[in-house]
Amino acid sequence: MSKIIGIFGGAFDPVHIGHTESIANLKNELEFEKIHIVPCNIQALKGSSIASPNERLKMLEIAFKDQSNIYIDDREIIKGGTSYTYETIRNIKAEYPDKNHFSFIMGIDAFLDFKKWKNWLDILETCSIIILQRPNYEISRELLSDFKDNITSDIDDVLSQSGKIVFTDISLLNISSSEIRDDLEVDSLNEAKIDKEVVNFIKKNLLYIK
Repeated sequence: MSKIIGIFGGAFDPVHIGHTESIANLKNELEFEKIHIVPCNIQALKGSSIASPNERLKMLEIAFKDQSNIYIDDREIIKGGTSYTYETIRNIKAEYPDKNHFSFIMGIDAFLDFKKWKNWLDILETCSIIILQRPNYEISRELLSDFKDNITSDIDDVLSQSGKIVFTDISLLNISSSEIRDDLEVDSLNEAKIDKEVVNFIKKNLLYIK
């Protein structure tokens, strides 16, 4: 089995410990050759972020600087406009012609809206999906039924073929970027939730503070 190329996208507005620790834990469980961390330019379902694309990119570089086999991938920012995951996955796959397996990593909160993503079937056709659990999120029976032929608990299936979905035991911590932004706005941030150097960058650039 070839090593895995992982792809982890999002707004990262800002990146926090939930992002970095879940990726570190996932790397301990699975043999990734590389994980592309891809900040979007503009999210299709949520619109523009608060921090600029380049500010979010810089925060990611700071937060993941000590992790190996991580590539902070700025292709969606360079492309501009609305970011679409199916395009990004195809572009990344084209850069690894000798690799035969790619996994897209997402939180369970993102999976709840997966069928709203543009060309979501294309994503399933080109990679497997690894879902990070998150406290207080439940999947409806209807959604589980929709993906009953894709969902598996066999990690070998997930890492050897596209179209498979696995819910890992690895959890995204109960931290959200919106919660951190709210805390920053009222100067009540719990700095255990976010890298100290990222906090320094936020304060230096007066991000999220009205």
